[in-house]
Amino acid sequence: MSLFASIIKELSELMELNIEVDANDSCLLEFGSLIITLQYRQAEDDIAIFSVVTDPEKISTLSESVLRAALCLSYNGTGTGMNFIGLLNENLVLTNYIPVEGITAEELLQRIYTFSQSAQNVHDSLIVMSNPNLKNKSSANSVSENDLDPMNFMSV
Repeated sequence: MSLFASIIKELSELMELNIEVDANDSCLLEFGSLIITLQYRQAEDDIAIFSVVTDPEKISTLSESVLRAALCLSYNGTGTGMNFIGLLNENLVLTNYIPVEGITAEELLQRIYTFSQSAQNVHDSLIVMSNPNLKNKSSANSVSENDLDPMNFMSV
């Protein structure tokens, strides 16, 4: 069993979920309306953590207003929680990397939790920033404290 698979097995037990590592050394977690992907990168000996942060039902992914909002959020990492925004298959994706060496399941859970908060914030901010009609309204889809509890993740 690889170190990544071993860490994910421990994470699975910690979260009391059945998290499966696929043949590509990756696994998925559902967090609210977002899917968080963990992908082991052997050459770098790290875990890429990423999530699509655009919502095609609410915003046009490649519209000028969405891309401008993404650039504003990514300025010095201040609006992204020091994560990276990129474009993949016409979707904006939030990404970061976690070194595998010495990481425990508890530390990985905390990193996933922190990343998921950033991803949800970027997702919600992109919707509001790219839609002038929503800027002065409170979001009906705001995240509750219960949604932010790391034990409310779901394995996909």
